[in-house]
Amino acid sequence: SEFGTAELLRRHCAYAAASDAASGLPEALQHRPLTDTEVQALAHQEPSREDIKEHLAQGYFEVVVFVEGTEPTTASSLQARHSYMLGGVGDDLAWDRAFADCAVLPTGASGGKPVRLALDLAKFHVLEELPGEGDACK
Repeated sequence: SEFGTAELLRRHCAYAAASDAASGLPEALQHRPLTDTEVQALAHQEPSREDIKEHLAQGYFEVVVFVEGTEPTTASSLQARHSYMLGGVGDDLAWDRAFADCAVLPTGASGGKPVRLALDLAKFHVLEELPGEGDACK
């Protein structure tokens, strides 16, 4: 069987070891719990921010994003694409940033009319620093 994480494998081995001991299985045939060192050797370690920055600095990377939708009035298909460059010639990556809110529901009385979303296109590409974060690239 397959275990999704090293922690699930650790729990399985601990349960199987306890079950084998409770069943009176000879010690030589019993499962044994994994040690912390064994769990660390099996566990996938996520790369740190520094690891990612070092990797990106080694070359040129491009992320191409495609967005496709249907215009509701005419049922026409619409497509857009944008390319983001990392390392090499340019760097479109911004650390510790979030897009500014560019779509808001207007406040105030609607007079019984449906409330419509207001879109501020001037803020569409604006990035704001996340509170309490540091080490920003842009």
